[in-house]
Amino acid sequence: MTTVTGGSTENTIDLWDLDLFRDGPPHAAFDLLRSTAPLHWSSRPGEPDDGFWSVTRYADVQALSRDHARFTSTDGFTFPRQTGDHGPFVDNIMYRDPPAHTAHRKPLNRSFTPKAMSEIEDKVRAVVVNVIDRLEGRDSFDWVAEVAAEIPARVVASVIGVPDEEHSELVEWASNIFGKDGTPEAEARFQQAVRSVMGYGKILVGARRAQPSDDIMTLLLSAEVDGAPLTDAVLEMWFVTLTGAGFETTHTAIAHGMLLLDSMPDLRERLTVDRQSIAGTVEELLRFITPVNFMGRTATQDVELHGQTIREGHFVCLWYAAANRDPEVFERPHHFDADRTPNPHQAFGAMGSPHHCLGAHLARLELRILLEEMAARRFPWRVNGPAERVHGPFMNALKRLPVALA
Repeated sequence: MTTVTGGSTENTIDLWDLDLFRDGPPHAAFDLLRSTAPLHWSSRPGEPDDGFWSVTRYADVQALSRDHARFTSTDGFTFPRQTGDHGPFVDNIMYRDPPAHTAHRKPLNRSFTPKAMSEIEDKVRAVVVNVIDRLEGRDSFDWVAEVAAEIPARVVASVIGVPDEEHSELVEWASNIFGKDGTPEAEARFQQAVRSVMGYGKILVGARRAQPSDDIMTLLLSAEVDGAPLTDAVLEMWFVTLTGAGFETTHTAIAHGMLLLDSMPDLRERLTVDRQSIAGTVEELLRFITPVNFMGRTATQDVELHGQTIREGHFVCLWYAAANRDPEVFERPHHFDADRTPNPHQAFGAMGSPHHCLGAHLARLELRILLEEMAARRFPWRVNGPAERVHGPFMNALKRLPVALA
């Protein structure tokens, strides 16, 4: 198991060593790199370019995220990169830079504003209440499967236009896509779930073309980019993208939120009597947890940074998990402070960057409503065993979290 101790140096840190993430994001390693090697090379022989760069300071993550001219998303955002043909994902907005990214995102911008969220709050609350109420009286259950997976999958299904009776399928597919643990069985479930989601996207496009409704898919069917309607391939990939993006960040925040709140009885008590503090708690949960550890970009030209050269074609990891604990921006960064203000965290990506999460306000709405409903019930469940993590650098996710009635 890899550890970072007082005698470690930045040259010994490999940010793709899965053991480094066994207990969550390696914040001791991030602390060391921010102070001694803010631009850090991890050698990975056999992978493209035999490794990748990492930036861990808040300001650098912010600057590189906004610099789409020199750091592109078109070669993918995860490591190892998918070099060459991206297959059906070539139509994924995540693989586009401005101006194409901006043009494809524009039709949905108004659907995810704070005003738009206020219009669907009752719908989201109904989902949250239904999920919680059906667990009433249960002595014990898995919080991740029964709550963290159910709420975001059902909310995003409703928003996109999936009929209520088919929400359970989407919950299962999303859970299998983001629950990979390296085993052959999980990989098989992942591959099948990806095929199922893509196939369902095709079905939904056809259904909404035949019978329009008040949902995102119907809106996309009437959208145009550069004067032309969206192709079926783009529409189907929008379904895949919204399903994944609308699920995993909120899924991880809900899972870790339960784990954190279980350790903070004073905060639980405060939330039951002071609902005005819930909004600040949501923002601090997002900063402290940082569901997506990083996103990546590929350099389009040689770039000098911190006395080193990022070569054209090299991959750069933008570590949001490290940026959100940067002491230059956040006082006592490893301390949870529900009253932290301002709180300019990068849990949804860098502020002002083209790829800042489209559904950020929806995720906030789901988390706020969940805390309100849990507070109204005086947080009836407590953690009842060790959390089981998804081991990997990309997501700070939990696979299982046993809870029981308090």
